[in-house]
Amino acid sequence: MRTLILTAIAAMTLTTQAQPTQKTVRLKVIETSDVHGHFFPYDFMEKRPLKGTLARASTYINRQRQQYGDRLLLIDNGDILQGQPCVYWSNYVMPDDENLAASVVNYMRYDAETVGNHDVEPGHKIYDKWIREVRCPLLGANIVKEERKDGEASVQNVYTGLKPYSVHYKDGVKICILGMLTPAIPNWLNKSVWKGMAFEEMTACARKWVKYIKENERPDLIFGLFHSGLNGGIKTADYEEDATEAVAREVPGFDIIFFGHDHQVHNEWITCRDGRRVLCIDPSCYVSNVAEAEIELSFNGGRLTKKDIKGSIVNVRDEEVDQQMVSHFQSQIDQIKAYVDRPIGRFEQPIYTRESFFGNAAFIKDDDFVCIAHSFQPVGNHDYGLFFRKLVNRLNQIALILGVNICRRLIKNDNRRILDDCPCN
Repeated sequence: MRTLILTAIAAMTLTTQAQPTQKTVRLKVIETSDVHGHFFPYDFMEKRPLKGTLARASTYINRQRQQYGDRLLLIDNGDILQGQPCVYWSNYVMPDDENLAASVVNYMRYDAETVGNHDVEPGHKIYDKWIREVRCPLLGANIVKEERKDGEASVQNVYTGLKPYSVHYKDGVKICILGMLTPAIPNWLNKSVWKGMAFEEMTACARKWVKYIKENERPDLIFGLFHSGLNGGIKTADYEEDATEAVAREVPGFDIIFFGHDHQVHNEWITCRDGRRVLCIDPSCYVSNVAEAEIELSFNGGRLTKKDIKGSIVNVRDEEVDQQMVSHFQSQIDQIKAYVDRPIGRFEQPIYTRESFFGNAAFIKDDDFVCIAHSFQPVGNHDYGLFFRKLVNRLNQIALILGVNICRRLIKNDNRRILDDCPCN
């Protein structure tokens, strides 16, 4: 009798082991892009409430976290260090504090973030510190050390502090996110701003890194997180500014490409050259929307057998404000308001742009610019040398467009140092 029972138990065990293990996993990925300092529901320039913003998106994201728990992935696509005055304040007025852009991303518990072109714009001192302060992986596979451009797929070649891709595990599902930036940076920024960096063409970079990821990570899903528009933009013999579509068509392996940079909404499927379809999705800018992907994966015997992916653009403009988030940053918000609202000077005579539509304006005389600075009187004990130097440079740009001669009488004896710095002299 005892032998019979043991035999029955053994048979049941073998039967159970022989049956394939079936499993379904449901995930959600939420992307923000081109935030441009729209952290809080207040426009610091216009002094009025703002629709959208991360403070409203946070309410939606928290609601999704309640539903998906650890099966939710939150990602940002860069251009976060420039825009609303709060980022200027953080970059240049309070540079020794943790960058506000890093603090907000850390508070919201982002899983990964890419670098945008406007994140390079503030210069090494700002973005090198920001890279160190962001707790989630900051991605930039094609942002490489200058001497390593177009090298092999190696982490050692990527710019210091950045990662080419990140790895995430959600309910047993392995996900790799490859991040890239538009390589058109040299068209916009002086090399001194990105000294020591180089920017690789996106399609070739994606090809080598997808191959590396497949061979070394063997993930269930591969996402792109590209700060580059769908198509168009600047095109040279070496690269395209907006190359998301090109990568989706030419580089097999991506399941979804989350992208941005072009400030447009996109939610479409692109067929790769291997015949597989890739979801390409972009929420546009200023956190009016978030882009999200709902993913259902079917496993049989531990093997992935089916992927169902659905992309959506979700409007968060009218979501309730996450008051807990606002309260957390209230001290910084108050300081930014005080900084932006302070008077810095006054104009002693009016200046009207309409007067220049069909002839010389009040600030143009005898083909020379009579500097607006003559009318501007600083208030308080502040050094506005930088302000005036920037003003002179801007006037020079306008002069070149209008074809007039600038600076023969510009500023003159009011500030010899500023005149000496003028690009016309």
